[in-house]
Amino acid sequence: MALLPDSMVTLSNLLMGENRACDWRHRKSRVRAMRRALKDSLAKKQNFAPPFHAFEFEYTPKELLLNSRYLSRSIEASARAKYPARKPPPPALDPARPVLHVAYTNGAGFVNGTTTARCLQSVFRLHDRRRVKVLGYALSGNAPSPERERIASGCDVWVEAAGLDYPDLARRMAADKVHVLVDTTGYTMRQKTEAMVLSPAPVVLSFHGFPGTMGASFVHYLSSDPRTTPPDYAGFYSERLGLVPWTYLINDHRQSRREVLAPPPHPGVPTRAELGFGEGDVVLASFNQMYKVEPKVFEAWMQVLARVPRARLWMLKFSTSAPELLREEAARRGVQPSRLVFHDKFPHDTELLAKAHADLFLDTPLFNAHTTGGDVLWAGIPVLTLPGDNFAKRVASGLVHSAGLLDLTCARSLDDYVALAVQLCRRGRVLRRVRRRLREAREALPLFDTRLLTAHLERSMAAMWEVYAAGLKPMHVVVAA
Repeated sequence: MALLPDSMVTLSNLLMGENRACDWRHRKSRVRAMRRALKDSLAKKQNFAPPFHAFEFEYTPKELLLNSRYLSRSIEASARAKYPARKPPPPALDPARPVLHVAYTNGAGFVNGTTTARCLQSVFRLHDRRRVKVLGYALSGNAPSPERERIASGCDVWVEAAGLDYPDLARRMAADKVHVLVDTTGYTMRQKTEAMVLSPAPVVLSFHGFPGTMGASFVHYLSSDPRTTPPDYAGFYSERLGLVPWTYLINDHRQSRREVLAPPPHPGVPTRAELGFGEGDVVLASFNQMYKVEPKVFEAWMQVLARVPRARLWMLKFSTSAPELLREEAARRGVQPSRLVFHDKFPHDTELLAKAHADLFLDTPLFNAHTTGGDVLWAGIPVLTLPGDNFAKRVASGLVHSAGLLDLTCARSLDDYVALAVQLCRRGRVLRRVRRRLREAREALPLFDTRLLTAHLERSMAAMWEVYAAGLKPMHVVVAA
């Protein structure tokens, strides 16, 4: 900033770095500056912040919508100027064989490094072939992995599309007669938004990748659930909502993470004592990325620790400097720094078994646990969440609802969040009963029924197509349980 004091790009990068280090010394002034910069950009009808990072800048739902809208307009104008050829005509459904052609695209090529690949690896094979033909378009990369192989083998048509430019991709989709294009990337890693701009598919659905509105006229629907996007917030999404009864955030735990169901002993998994916890400790965990931890929620956690002397806070070392800085913050609030415990990330095959030593997971209201929330619930750890006012702030409420815990672990305010945490910590027998119930029921819960969640997604797509086929504009779609 000393070299480029007026550069908002430099400021945003600096703030993101400080958020990941939990260095909050200048947070208030930086956030104010980011809000001013956004307002200046929006007044010029320009995008300012990368939409995924905008969630951590404390923007309002309307600001998030406008920020995405102006980015989408820029992308659309650029794509149409660069590729002026007319779109191929949209396909019709064959009346003799009314099977919906559903094409999933992923900008990162469904590589193993994305949570999308890990979560969706069984979805493709679980579609009902009497109603759906599944196509997969990997828009970049072809790094082999078991997850990617399962995705490819689960598709009726698999296209390695990294070598295709956008017009060629559109022509390929037209030849494949794609009815519903499902984008699983959005404004995340290796976004390929131009593919949606030029797509001939009559229905375009944003699903699983980007946790918010694309703000784009060329994206017709957003897959969600009533907890994540309640009716009162529908106006903050450019898309019509495709609401499924349980969580929209499909996972693969029941198929690919069965290690947590194995009876002990678990070789290679650290014991509670080896992790640094005593038998009488109440272990409160937050395994979310550090940029999701803001001063307000940390203050709430310290209030819980102050009121529950046996409680310890357990976090992961996503940053080398965060542990020291957070311990200093704890000391300033009168909490013994040693009550904060940090560990390196665990190996994949023992990760969930190690995390299962936690008694309660404390969610981050600024940006909820999404994939991590599903992980810890599958590990048998209740999740305490506080829904906010945008998509990224509400995903965990859909998860806990689908796990049957909504009445127990979904707070209404930050004070309520603290009170619920303290109550659960002090009532050890109740917390143990909730954990036991979660572990005994997890294989039967809607949250982990990948076949059921896939069927609901499929029904929403069928309804979207019916709206289009009737000559109507996109409208909200609600799938009944």
